[in-house]
Amino acid sequence: MLTNHHANVAMILFLVPAIILFFSPSIWEFIGVFVIDTLAFIIFKPIDLKLFRHFHPEASLFFPGLSPDIAKIETLEARRKVYNDMKEFPAKRSRSLIYVSLVKIIPAISFMMFMWGGEEHYLITAVKILGICCFTFSYSISTTYVAYQNAVSQMLQEIHEKYDWSEVFRSVPVEHKTQALSRPEFFSVSAIFVLTVCMFSAITFNRLVSPWVSLVQIIYILVASAYFSYQILVTTRLQVMRGIDNIVAHFNSSEQQMNPRGLALSVNQTLAFYQQTMNNLLEKNLTSEREIVRWIDQLAENNRYTDLGKISGLLIHDLINPLNIMTAWIYRL
Repeated sequence: MLTNHHANVAMILFLVPAIILFFSPSIWEFIGVFVIDTLAFIIFKPIDLKLFRHFHPEASLFFPGLSPDIAKIETLEARRKVYNDMKEFPAKRSRSLIYVSLVKIIPAISFMMFMWGGEEHYLITAVKILGICCFTFSYSISTTYVAYQNAVSQMLQEIHEKYDWSEVFRSVPVEHKTQALSRPEFFSVSAIFVLTVCMFSAITFNRLVSPWVSLVQIIYILVASAYFSYQILVTTRLQVMRGIDNIVAHFNSSEQQMNPRGLALSVNQTLAFYQQTMNNLLEKNLTSEREIVRWIDQLAENNRYTDLGKISGLLIHDLINPLNIMTAWIYRL
């Protein structure tokens, strides 16, 4: 992919052995693929950013960084729209990267087909090349999606600290998803499974390599598919688990007692559901505390007049006897 550095490292760690194992290139052929793909990356990176900004101008407020114009947004509806745009941004950005990356790999694929397509059937070579590339894309799109979710959620936290978006986070609807797999997870894992089957088919129909080489290729694809699927599932679940840990840490901190705004919602809807629930509990708790304080103040106010009356009665009672005695002595005189 074009921006997720962790995904790029994983792709390289998978692509290099895969190219060597499936195509046995010479050192110059391998360098040629690397140089062509690197040049394509350099060329398409600015194009990718320009295209994304053109088709998604609403993202200019927070991509590639927070814009100062975010401070000018004051109405609730405008802020809710920004939150919804930020919530949809990871999916839009991931799809954009997929489209641009599919175009980016055309020069490298063309070079690979030219260099290695004649050694075996062109269809088998094409299936192998596309399978290897799409294999990595399936993993990369999922990790890129999570990475952008984390980045945008961090921006929302920064916005909340500066401008207090409590009303926004209280009013936006949050989807409570109960599926075992989210949509990106399902598509990524399903794509890996389908591509694994395609790679197995290409390996099976390739009669130009020995059975032992085919066995090594099958084992490599199995290990890679299992590892990528595991990483996809673990990455998304770690995101939620760390988010829940942050919720607990936030509400146990002393700062929370001094600044009870609540948490900024994540763009991950599963995590946002728990955050909004905790914010609602905090708000109910604060409302109860205010009601208790109001009730105590009202009770104290009422008791003040009652106590004043009692004290006045005691004072009059204590003073009436001396006055009666003085009155009696006056009459005697």
